[in-house]
Amino acid sequence: MNGFSHPWAQATRTRALMAISLMAVIAGLIGGCQGVSGPLGGLGADVAAETGEDAALVRVAACWSSLPLVSELTSEYGRQNPRTAFDIVSVQADVARDLLATGQADVAVVSADPAAGADDGTGLVARVLAVDAVAVVAHPSLGIGELSAGQVAALYAGEYLRWDELGGPAEAVEVLVQAPEAVERAVFERALMGNKEVSSFALVVPHDRAVIEYVAEHPGAIGYVSNAYVDERVCAVAIDGHRPTAADMRSGQYPLGYSLILLTNPDGAREAERWAVYSLGNRGRQVVERRYTVPR
Repeated sequence: MNGFSHPWAQATRTRALMAISLMAVIAGLIGGCQGVSGPLGGLGADVAAETGEDAALVRVAACWSSLPLVSELTSEYGRQNPRTAFDIVSVQADVARDLLATGQADVAVVSADPAAGADDGTGLVARVLAVDAVAVVAHPSLGIGELSAGQVAALYAGEYLRWDELGGPAEAVEVLVQAPEAVERAVFERALMGNKEVSSFALVVPHDRAVIEYVAEHPGAIGYVSNAYVDERVCAVAIDGHRPTAADMRSGQYPLGYSLILLTNPDGAREAERWAVYSLGNRGRQVVERRYTVPR
């Protein structure tokens, strides 16, 4: 499946300008996306040829959970500012931060575990862009729309081996976890696992998109992803009767929330800061509200 086939990432003329560079970067990232072998690809000459000498290129390093939002924000901004093109690379949050800190990106959007410290000592400017949530997803054929936090923990600890033990069909349980570096994994395990350890039989998948694709094709699978990735191919499971709605997130009743942080370099490119201001302003908030919770 094409990673950008979802409605939030439909191609536009401006986004098309980044395709050549993006394809090259993604080719080196498939299979975990733990790093980038060189600077993000430059499109300056191509953009100038298309849009004139005043064209600007903004290189965005986006963690996987922020990719839907970054895709929408850059697309909307590009329609209003046709002389600006975006080169987006999707990586783990720590890699995105490093790309910005080392000058290989102009802006980064990263997920942040609320239990982690805020100051990383890099001198980057950090602003909360959106509040996201980890959604637990299962195959629709299981017919399981709600689990308790204890049941989820027991599933991931290997205490349930078949779904009929929980009122589902006679399918073997397959549990999926994200890469150790993923913030979604840290949030999920801290909020739900307690003193239990994840089963050694859990299947490690590299990012949110891969979780959705696997669960959609395997009737016994259960995994967790950024709520922005949930679509009709999977069933989002309520936890103790609560879902990652804006109301439940703000009240604290849904325990799997985390922030998406927009990072810029104080000495960075002017166009990158313009996009950051747009994304944090009223127009950007309208985009955020489509599938995330707007921070207060």
